[in-house]
Amino acid sequence: MKLMLSIALSVFCVSRFSEVYGQSPNEYPLYKKEEVKYNGDWLIEDVGVKTNIYRTLEGNLVLSNGLISRIFEVNKGGATIGIENLMTGENMVRSVRPEAEIEVNGIKIPVGGLIGQPIHNYLLDEWIEEMKVDPAALKLQRYELGDTEPRLEWKKRLEWMPKDVDWPAPGKRLTFTYGADSQLISYLADRINTDEGREKLFFDDFRILEGHWEVYVSDADERNSFVNEGKPGEIMALANQHVVAEVRSPRNAKVWIVELDPGTDKSSTWGPGMALETTDGRVYKFNLRPGDQGFGVFDGKREMKIGQLESGKKVYLRAEMKDSGLSFSYSYEGEVFEELYFINIGARQIEALRIGKMDAGGEFGDHSQSGERGRSDVVRVQILGDLQPLQRGALLSKLDYLRGIKVKIHYEMYDGIPLLSKWIEVENASEENIMLDRFKSEILALVEAESEVDSKGQWIKPNITVETDYRFGGMSSDNLYSSSVAWNTDPDYKTQVNYQFETPVLLEVYPKLGPAKTLLPGEHLESFRTWELFHDSRDRERIGLAEKRMYRSQSPWVVENPIMMHVRNADNASVKKAIDQCAEVGFEMVIMTFGSGFQIEDESQENLERMKELADYAHSKGVALGGYSLLASRRISEEDDVVMPEGLQPRFGNSPCLESDWGIGYFKKLYNFYEKTGQDILEHDGSYPGDLCASRDHPGHHGLEDSQWNQYETIRTFYEWCRGRGIFLNVPDYYFMAGATARPTGHFRGPSRK
Repeated sequence: MKLMLSIALSVFCVSRFSEVYGQSPNEYPLYKKEEVKYNGDWLIEDVGVKTNIYRTLEGNLVLSNGLISRIFEVNKGGATIGIENLMTGENMVRSVRPEAEIEVNGIKIPVGGLIGQPIHNYLLDEWIEEMKVDPAALKLQRYELGDTEPRLEWKKRLEWMPKDVDWPAPGKRLTFTYGADSQLISYLADRINTDEGREKLFFDDFRILEGHWEVYVSDADERNSFVNEGKPGEIMALANQHVVAEVRSPRNAKVWIVELDPGTDKSSTWGPGMALETTDGRVYKFNLRPGDQGFGVFDGKREMKIGQLESGKKVYLRAEMKDSGLSFSYSYEGEVFEELYFINIGARQIEALRIGKMDAGGEFGDHSQSGERGRSDVVRVQILGDLQPLQRGALLSKLDYLRGIKVKIHYEMYDGIPLLSKWIEVENASEENIMLDRFKSEILALVEAESEVDSKGQWIKPNITVETDYRFGGMSSDNLYSSSVAWNTDPDYKTQVNYQFETPVLLEVYPKLGPAKTLLPGEHLESFRTWELFHDSRDRERIGLAEKRMYRSQSPWVVENPIMMHVRNADNASVKKAIDQCAEVGFEMVIMTFGSGFQIEDESQENLERMKELADYAHSKGVALGGYSLLASRRISEEDDVVMPEGLQPRFGNSPCLESDWGIGYFKKLYNFYEKTGQDILEHDGSYPGDLCASRDHPGHHGLEDSQWNQYETIRTFYEWCRGRGIFLNVPDYYFMAGATARPTGHFRGPSRK
């Protein structure tokens, strides 16, 4: 998550690993599952099997600890081809996907993976042999193996612990490095930003309604219209009724682009979009579904919902004829398009383009339930021909900087627990600045836990616990689903039982906003970490015990459990009296609680000297001392508070932006306080709750897109700094993996004494 210079560090890591481990799978022992597998109960017995790396007869790599195994194809593009739960005998992967995904300068690029799997509800070994390297992806260049390493410095407070514990948790780390090649550059030149170099066959921005359009409007409501208040292309209609304009398409057309503003339309099937009709009467539709925030596709046989539509934005829908099929893609800026769906249409030719609101099959039908009235707008339409050869050469040169983008994917697996962690690093070794708009650090197409024909409100998920150290939003145990983890639908899984393809079986891990970070030449960005804990049953007690073991393994500071007392006055006499009482009865910590008069933000020499004197007195008695500070749920000023997007409110009613002048100054005061006073505890109430900030005037972030990432990075960095100095963090949110020591249950306040 830190932004830092990385070239020297990377060279060091590679050389250190390579001294011990080579690049050939033949150097590793053969993977024999029955010999590796541990057959006891890992929760109550010491697992004798250590984490190791193995090879298969096919030349694949296996990372296993006797409880779980993750299998990697390393001879083609680099991909996860299996996750074995050795405790239950399950192979949990049903489909091969990229190892990660990055978006650089608006270009989405998969990292690793294979393509060509015939169906996606299960995976056979013989299919893997026939699958191909994805030309659109970064390719595997090398891999290294080593031991686990601490992700942060931890100063242990053994006096508060029942016993010493290992840090880091013992196990192995496997690192894959991916990069761009000529095939990727060529593929992107064919796919991205090519429309400027195409022959312009048709254009209409609807300043007037030209005679080449044939308009079809449902007569079920008198206000249905393709011309609203004199503006052609502005559609006024009931949600589930058709309003369509059709134009003949040139025979040499290759690309059809429609710019749409969904406006107030709340349709799903009848959402505004485009459809292409072939010479033999087939129709293929691609539309927006603002009613359920997705995209819709009709492939000639079935309508389906795919993707995620960002509300309130104009959208460009694009169809391109490629070889024997139609590629449907979208963009919010109209420059770089993301492909959502591909339909094989054989040798059929496109005869007509339809735009507007259509029924499920792209035709002129209405639903029996008309829905509410809404307005949408067809802004402009383009039809383009072939790409001019000279334009492609310019694009190849323009994209050459991608050769300097490296993505490292790290895996750690731990001894004695069915747990692995994963994170990525994106390095800019090019000579240009790059913008890392977004990333996905994990993409797993897992076997579904249940199959239902109709969609459900609550689905049973695959039997794993997913955790990240990028989570915020209060004390709820599932707030990571609003910050970094999603169980998404899988549009490639067309053989699933659910008719609407809405089974949530695609585990994806990514920041829900941003990071939108600029990387200068020689810099890198490290993602947050994801942990995947695999279970051997659905028993709630066993799952809970396993999750507790995970936290003790990966955030072992949680076992620091001092007996604490809250003192409600911060004057010298009251604090010293509380310290004396604690020392007498065996309490180990005194917290100057809220309302006590403790002022951590007071940088005066007098306050710092007084707080140091109290800390020294507490230490002389064998007692730790610290105090309370409120961060969120407070109002600072119009200039320093978060500026929330329209329709959203701060989680706690009010909150400062951590990247404002006040926020930057606040954390400087915290660092200074603990360095000068030597105190041991921070009770941090209202920790950063994930509030966005749309301000463009705060010095620590540029705007909305990087606001959440930068604010969290600030607080996580501070918590890690505290962890390295043995400062106890009492935080009422799930910040354990980021360094917090304890989270109160029930009322935030513990025992108190006036």
